[in-house]
Amino acid sequence: MTNLKQLLKEKQPNAEALAAYLDALPVAEQVAQVRTLSPGLVKKMYQVTAGNAPCKLEDIVPSDVDAGVEVRHKGINSLPVSRLFEKRFCRSPEQKNHFWGYNQQPLMWLTGPGFFVVNEPNEDQLFIDYRSVPNEKIEKWPNIQPNEKGVSKLVYANMQDYMRKVSSRVTVGEACKKGKSMNQFFALVRLEAGDEETPLP
Repeated sequence: MTNLKQLLKEKQPNAEALAAYLDALPVAEQVAQVRTLSPGLVKKMYQVTAGNAPCKLEDIVPSDVDAGVEVRHKGINSLPVSRLFEKRFCRSPEQKNHFWGYNQQPLMWLTGPGFFVVNEPNEDQLFIDYRSVPNEKIEKWPNIQPNEKGVSKLVYANMQDYMRKVSSRVTVGEACKKGKSMNQFFALVRLEAGDEETPLP
């Protein structure tokens, strides 16, 4: 039976086939399959989707979601350790096309939450921007911390995650610092807005 890994391992993976396959699965199965990808296949997904339509703000937080309502994205990265994580987003109460977010992951006690903002892109590729942080705390989120202090500085300072759309719920990103690729990639699956599932440890 075909699965996401097999589609990405084909000699010439097809971005449209990836989207159709993922969109036909229940959300939980999309999460399960995305989270089985090896680091190499996460990177390959980013490469395969280079010709897709640009990722839009509504792919991250749907346009009908109210300000301050959390939208969770289950993710996997291409790092050698601590690969499972979440990015959690919400629409800013201040501006409709301005999002806030942070990273929920097991090493958050060490690296910090990695707060970020997302704005309407002024270039073709939407990016998550760690050079700015939210102006105020959202209920249930960690206390806002800068990304330029302690261990957080090594991980998040001056970073931008450039995003590509894979399917209606799945996006893939590449981490860059000061405009240079870090050769680190991740894939996300958007859950329903307001989902209160138990967070990752």
